[in-house]
Amino acid sequence: MENALGSLASAKQVFIVVGDFMLDKVINGRLHGIANEAPIPVFKGLGHAKYQLGGAGNVCANLAALSAGSDCKVVALGLVGADEHGETLRGLCKTQGINPDFLTVCPQRPTTCKNRYYINNRLVFRSDDESTAAATADAELEIMRSVFTIVEASRAVCPNRRIKIILSDYNKGALTDKLRQSLIVYAKGENIETFVDPKTDLAIYYGCTFIKPNKGETARLGRIYVDEIGLEAAHRRLHELLDCKYSLITLAEAGMSLGVAESATSAGPTFYQGRPSTQLEVIDVTGAGDVVLAVMAYIWGFGLRYKDCLEIANSIAQKSVMHCGTYVMTQADWAAAVGPIAKKSNMVFTNGCFDILHVGHLRLLEAARKLGDRLIVGINSDESVRRLKGPSRPIRSAEARAEMLKALPWVDEVVVFDEDTPRDLLERLQPRPNVLVKGGDYKVEDVVGRELVDEVVIFPFQNGVAGNNSTSGIIDSVLSQHR
Repeated sequence: MENALGSLASAKQVFIVVGDFMLDKVINGRLHGIANEAPIPVFKGLGHAKYQLGGAGNVCANLAALSAGSDCKVVALGLVGADEHGETLRGLCKTQGINPDFLTVCPQRPTTCKNRYYINNRLVFRSDDESTAAATADAELEIMRSVFTIVEASRAVCPNRRIKIILSDYNKGALTDKLRQSLIVYAKGENIETFVDPKTDLAIYYGCTFIKPNKGETARLGRIYVDEIGLEAAHRRLHELLDCKYSLITLAEAGMSLGVAESATSAGPTFYQGRPSTQLEVIDVTGAGDVVLAVMAYIWGFGLRYKDCLEIANSIAQKSVMHCGTYVMTQADWAAAVGPIAKKSNMVFTNGCFDILHVGHLRLLEAARKLGDRLIVGINSDESVRRLKGPSRPIRSAEARAEMLKALPWVDEVVVFDEDTPRDLLERLQPRPNVLVKGGDYKVEDVVGRELVDEVVIFPFQNGVAGNNSTSGIIDSVLSQHR
């Protein structure tokens, strides 16, 4: 874990953020009676309004804050107007360590500005100054040329720089369908990862590396209904629809879940869900999704465990909703998020009969060990196997099964249990495992002992593993040859 965090801290990354840049204008005030001309309340401002970077700008601001003091670059690409708000936005970018030189100035459109009115730290209404007209063909071409220029220049200066393209899409016109696909196809050809926060039909983002819809967007933009089919099936459909490597579904107070396409032979994405968010007072959710996107793009690809990535993003997102308007994380937020993770070790647990050790078992155990620092395998006793599988099982005694498992390089400890399920064993183990791994077509809600761990990980059967490579399949195959 410390090595992963150390690699991240010293990394030379370039973040090319393409999307809808906007200003957030925060106006605090109070109610000042009822208007004479209509039965409506009068809002009276208190003090000066405050400008903040919003939309793609907020993603940039958080990436810049995360990489402060390191040799990372954050570059903004999008549309701004030839107006005062555009100048203010550029100024905020420069102040916060973001390169605004590649923003495309469009005299025919205003710089988007969201005017947010607060009373006692509560957002009461909003007014928008914006145009949602699609970018012109000239603007599309200018943005693509800018991406080429930034990539070529970055690689010329430092060939080992890790370049990431982030699509912060608010469907305000900067990202057209043509530009979305052009960026993704170009990035794929250049071996550059793409991170997407979607706001239109999910199919448009086909081929992206990482997509981050919330639960509502998953339904509205992809017609994938989490509450009806469950999170695992939702991730599977996202991967089928988009051919993406990673899918993150944010779930408001329930935290977030991650789907990972482990390999081309996998039957579906591996599913991860961490502990739900701690219940906090939510003041304003503005920009929380931007924070999550920035955190994930920043930490991705440096060997951090998926569960730890979720915890870090969730921790900082929780902090962001405790403030008015958009929130830019601090180094103190980062330290608070990664501190507990850097100190702890992850213990992984899986269980089964493991009667005839086969390739499916090996793949499961190898994958499970990668999730933590120590892997404990619980195996059913001989009597427990007989109750579950019938009088002809087990083929091998518990002692023999345990000895074979202990010989594997991924297994740190084997424990035999007499019960039909591992729940009592999980309660007895000290320290208790953090991660519970199952193989097959389980649903998280059906996994026994899920409430005793921080995370449940389901590894779906891989092609060629579930049939003759299952214990029952092997036994049936042998018997059929001697009948």
